[in-house]
Amino acid sequence: MTTNTETIKTEMHLYAVWNQYEKRWDYHASDCATMDTVGWVLIESKPVEFARPSKDADWSAGAIELTRMEQKKVRAEAEAKCIALEDRIQSMLCLENKS
Repeated sequence: MTTNTETIKTEMHLYAVWNQYEKRWDYHASDCATMDTVGWVLIESKPVEFARPSKDADWSAGAIELTRMEQKKVRAEAEAKCIALEDRIQSMLCLENKS
């Protein structure tokens, strides 16, 4: 039985990068062949093939979930910054009232 599946062909690269905080090597796969210009050490490159997803594939649910996660993160970061700013305001008000 022959299938008429299109493939996506690309070159994948395995890199090592020194993690100075954890004092160990981390490894990353990428299709970018120039990561060694930013301090990553190229370990190996290989051609790879992937079956092309169906034209009817719907990635909406995954995209929506990722966007919601980003929204939640931005909200949390903004809330933390607002709390820090309010603390600074309160500190300045305390100094003002002591004068």
